[in-house]
Amino acid sequence: MIRRPGPVPAPPAVEVDRLEPGGRLETAERIVVDGFPLPGFQPYHPGEVFPRSLLERQGVDLFLASRDGVPAGACMTVTDDAAGGVYWVTTLPEHRSRGVGRALMHAVLGHLRGPVTLTSGRPASRSTTPSGSTPSPTRHGGLARCDPMTDNRVDPPYIADETPMLRSWLDWHRETLAVKCAGLSEEQLRLRAVAPSTLSLLGLVRHMADVERYWFRNILNGENAPGIYWSDLHPDAEFDLVDTASAEEAFARWQGEIDHAREVSAGLPPDTLGKQRRRGEEVSLRWILIHMNAEYARHNGHADIIREQLDGVTGE
Repeated sequence: MIRRPGPVPAPPAVEVDRLEPGGRLETAERIVVDGFPLPGFQPYHPGEVFPRSLLERQGVDLFLASRDGVPAGACMTVTDDAAGGVYWVTTLPEHRSRGVGRALMHAVLGHLRGPVTLTSGRPASRSTTPSGSTPSPTRHGGLARCDPMTDNRVDPPYIADETPMLRSWLDWHRETLAVKCAGLSEEQLRLRAVAPSTLSLLGLVRHMADVERYWFRNILNGENAPGIYWSDLHPDAEFDLVDTASAEEAFARWQGEIDHAREVSAGLPPDTLGKQRRRGEEVSLRWILIHMNAEYARHNGHADIIREQLDGVTGE
């Protein structure tokens, strides 16, 4: 996600400070460890997430947000040439939905110059490590995933025929779920961040892969394909069995089902009836497209809440 910086005042209840060397650096680091959370860095040891050698590099800054004087959120920024990166945007659970993450971003965007990339995890740029060295490994291998949070969505047209409009909105919702997952590590994608719910971002991706398969591959095209993740023995497996699940495999499966859905529905009029019945009833492509939009819209709302719980990032 690329934003142009500009001065935007933070909400009055939240103060954001750019930390000086020797300041409350450990406070900001501890917020990141506890707020994400990062089990691989617990018990907490100062300097593991933000090593001194990293913080001493030119262009690296830490920001601490306090709500009514109590430390509540933190993030890191890295500027390199004409661009800037924002990392580890974190709000402690007890301060979420209070404007802390937004205040951090307001302060950061006012500080940085040029395009800004919002990322999750440790900076990947070589300029953030001492000259001639390589980044030290984390205690939890693979945690420092730094993919940018990209947004490739195309807004649906305001005026279009029925089927192109429904397809355009469906593609927008598909991309929205991808946006909500972008820039997170596999561990973060697995986290069930809104207890007692078992929902996770990885679970939602797995679920939508099965939903795409059911409606397009089976109901519309009559293929009788078995579920990818769910079964009669474990009907909620896509959500419940994510602790060791592969994010790469899930995203590939999901994209494969989307591609197949587009293929089998291409050129069909909305009144086309599916080759399989649903509970004894015939189903039109129009109904499937409307249902899929509703299904994605519902779960993208879940994804929005989960993502905010993970790192404070919000958006459409």
